[in-house]
Amino acid sequence: ADGAAGLTALGAIGDKSVGVDIAEVQPGMTGAVPRECDAVRCAGAGAHTFTARTGGVVSFSIASSGATPALNGWNEKVLTDVGCTGTLQAGAAVLYPPAAPMTVVAGQQVCIVMQEFIPATAQNGYIDTVTVQAGFAFTNAAPALSASYQVTDVTTVSSAALDLKKEVRNVTQAGVFGINNQAKSGETLEYRITYTNNAAAPISTLAINDTTPAHSSFVSALAGSTPSTLTACVKTTPANPLPAATVTCPTAQATGGTGPLDWKFTGSLAPGGTGTVLFQVKVN
Repeated sequence: ADGAAGLTALGAIGDKSVGVDIAEVQPGMTGAVPRECDAVRCAGAGAHTFTARTGGVVSFSIASSGATPALNGWNEKVLTDVGCTGTLQAGAAVLYPPAAPMTVVAGQQVCIVMQEFIPATAQNGYIDTVTVQAGFAFTNAAPALSASYQVTDVTTVSSAALDLKKEVRNVTQAGVFGINNQAKSGETLEYRITYTNNAAAPISTLAINDTTPAHSSFVSALAGSTPSTLTACVKTTPANPLPAATVTCPTAQATGGTGPLDWKFTGSLAPGGTGTVLFQVKVN
């Protein structure tokens, strides 16, 4: 609502970063940000934008962190993202730890990244779930008024060669694809996932998975640009959830519903090959 601050989950940009639910600031949608990393220190970072709807002081922190399976050595930092690039920048100021409160005015955006440090002993499939929190103290509130806003980053250790990048645009407002977007109730968002084979060998049985963001409903799903080496595509969406049969990716489907989306390709993705899949949702 007007007068409230919001924390928006944005795309994770970086080597082997995957997935992302890009949420609106008003009325305050948030979403999980799944990522894959294959280095001791995660090459990418979870990117987020805090938008102040009124003046106040914002402080960022890590509210919780849980490893599956349990393993010591996971560590996180919250850093500034000047220019809202969605990437970890050299020399970025550390906002946590320790917390570094920032005074903001109405309408101001503060972009941050959450950097994940992965234990050297972590194996493929190990997961760390981190809750990033923005604590906000309202200016000139009597009595004193504060609030907190959270978003969850999920990092999975992986040696996968497939690189995934997710972007969003507001179709209703004729927006362009980017890592940052906003939407009002009733508007349509379109997500684009770009996949690239960074390995020296082909990838077979390619499958791309996602899910409809919270507070939205399914509109459509398509395969966008597809390399010639991938010869066919079938999909599963909220319109034909498992155990229903898959349908070809160009098939038009009924709108509504929520849940997983899955694109499966036959053929192989050649080294350096790249393509896209897209889906649209309507904001509740």
